[in-house]
Amino acid sequence: MELEKIKEIIADSVDFDVESITEDTRFDSMGLDSLDIVELLMQIDEEFGTETEPNASLVTVGDLIAHIRESK
Repeated sequence: MELEKIKEIIADSVDFDVESITEDTRFDSMGLDSLDIVELLMQIDEEFGTETEPNASLVTVGDLIAHIRESK
């Protein structure tokens, strides 16, 4: 469920083939820079009711999903 919602959020903000996104997809491979990632995290936090600080451990979509699950 988290993956599909994250895909929707990414599709709204990035020109990237979201159907190819998996948990192993790296944010930098989607062309996201640090500002894009901060904006994405703000949207994710709003959607899932989490509080996420950008950090070096959030490299892939799977890292973000794990964080969301831990925060619930």
